[in-house]
Amino acid sequence: MQLGKLIHYAKRVVELGPRKSYIVLKNRFDKQRFYKTWKYKAEHNSANHKWEAIEKKLSFSFFLKNLKKNYLLFFPSIIVEPLEQEKNINFLANNFVEKTFNFLGSGKITFEKMAWHEDFRLKKQQVCADYIFNKNCFYQNIIINPGKDFSLVKDIKVPWELSRCYHFSVLGKAFKQTKDKIFLDAFVEQINDWIKENRFMLGANWVCPMEVGIRAISWIVAFDYFKDSKVIDENFWENFVCSLYDHFFYLEHNWEIYDSKTSNHYLSDLVGYFYLCFFFLDLPGVKEKKEWCFQEIVHEFDKQIFDEGANYEGSTTYHVLVAELFYLFFEMCKKNSIKLPYYFEEKFSKMFSFIDWCMPNDKKIITIGDNDSGKILYHGITKKIIQKYKQEKKEIKKDFFEFGLSIVKTKNVHMSLRHHTYKKQQPSGHFHNDALSVTLAVNGMSIFVDPGSYLYTPSSGWRNVFRSTCMHNTFFLDDKEFIDCDERLFFLDIPEKSFFQKSDQKIIKSVHNLYKNKNIQAHRELFFNQEQNVIILADWWQRDNAANSVLGSLKTNWNFVVDPEINLVQEKNNILVFKKKKKLATMSSEDLHFKVGSTFYSSEYGKKVSTQYIFSQADIKIDQKIIIKICL
Repeated sequence: MQLGKLIHYAKRVVELGPRKSYIVLKNRFDKQRFYKTWKYKAEHNSANHKWEAIEKKLSFSFFLKNLKKNYLLFFPSIIVEPLEQEKNINFLANNFVEKTFNFLGSGKITFEKMAWHEDFRLKKQQVCADYIFNKNCFYQNIIINPGKDFSLVKDIKVPWELSRCYHFSVLGKAFKQTKDKIFLDAFVEQINDWIKENRFMLGANWVCPMEVGIRAISWIVAFDYFKDSKVIDENFWENFVCSLYDHFFYLEHNWEIYDSKTSNHYLSDLVGYFYLCFFFLDLPGVKEKKEWCFQEIVHEFDKQIFDEGANYEGSTTYHVLVAELFYLFFEMCKKNSIKLPYYFEEKFSKMFSFIDWCMPNDKKIITIGDNDSGKILYHGITKKIIQKYKQEKKEIKKDFFEFGLSIVKTKNVHMSLRHHTYKKQQPSGHFHNDALSVTLAVNGMSIFVDPGSYLYTPSSGWRNVFRSTCMHNTFFLDDKEFIDCDERLFFLDIPEKSFFQKSDQKIIKSVHNLYKNKNIQAHRELFFNQEQNVIILADWWQRDNAANSVLGSLKTNWNFVVDPEINLVQEKNNILVFKKKKKLATMSSEDLHFKVGSTFYSSEYGKKVSTQYIFSQADIKIDQKIIIKICL
């Protein structure tokens, strides 16, 4: 074991070089020293910051007065504008006053006391389960142990989601609209309770810096709604501000950079920190920190967003989350006349064009890769925001070569084809085994859908099932994953490949050779005949570089998962597709015999439902095209 570690570290030194290796070692040493110091303080209830320690020269009364006075200079009202359009704002706010929530598949739950440290979803499903996270444990000592196989264990994402405090802005908007004190009282009560129950650096809600950054943004948004209330005393605001400073200090010492790769996590850290820099701009040294943070966010924009406008994590829903983060950053910069690089706005608008291309209708984006239902503010990215920033679409077909997705979008039809595309600098944790997978929607109604993600750490079994090849709308060899899914729940060992094809407005083509040991390539063509209203899929295998393939008795399997609202009827070898008794399509093939079976679909994190799928199996044949027709 020790020899293995020595070999590993020796390889890392060679890869990084002496200078970078020294920096990595120094950072690890500094972090360990930091953890040791603050663990002692946290466990002795002396970690949280007091105003006297934050700023010795500036009184809190003066700071608060100045903050309220200058608040609109750095907080764009456009950020909370979607709440102004929310028709059920008082109904929603009353639910939150009553401590009633429903997210991540929990169903409607009302708490007697806010469940800041509970997986209340698991508690509802299994009363005797261990669903509580230790609120007195130092954050670095909290280990997230994935559930083995298909048995569920507590999910730390549930208390994290509650502690993102999306609902504070809803309480604030309802208070501003009605002046009803119940909304203000709920906000004050829940803030006080959160600070009391989540001592600085102790418990689940200090484990993940991303969560700290998102929570900071939610609190800063809420401050805008309640700051002028004469009912809230200065003592409350001092505790509130000092807790936000804890968030500020925490982020400075817990950036989420792993082996030089960054993701939506590090970006959330930065954008949360950016907002905190504006909040504490009157404090010494914060202006310089803001400048550093600005440059770092721009650097991540260059790194994480391809020139085509898509995010490099291989997931459409994570792309939406990242778009919201850059939207919050962009609006803050505009409000303060902060000059962005000349190329920023054009690529920024492409991010929203990508979202628009991925939407069969105005309500929902197609799922490619992981989906954890993440957002930053309560309303997330709205249709109005997308329409404001997207570039106008003129063509009916778009290839996102770097992301690995081609889309045909007309007035009546939306279909996509997933390509095997990957570069080593991309994190692979949110990719799925979905090469050549298709989605299809007709008249805004989804037919073929990606299965979603369902869960992450609560069950390694379910996690790997939902990201597996056999759950996606592709064709594959018997029980053979394109890439093995194992206990590394946020990693896929994806081989590098760039995808290029000549632009063709009628046909989408793709190929992969992920079955390396079989020496074969999988080919798929997707053609939409607008005149005849027919979609044609052509699938076939080719030998890779004329190598001999040992295929034995292997068979090819086809799989098409349908939306839960779709009803399938088998009529001889035709599959009739219905939604609410309305016929949408007929699927047929002279080369395959289709059957209908049952599988699962997850529309959001933590939720799975039964649905149908179309499947078929045939002997593997090289260079023989299998044709599937879908008549609309």
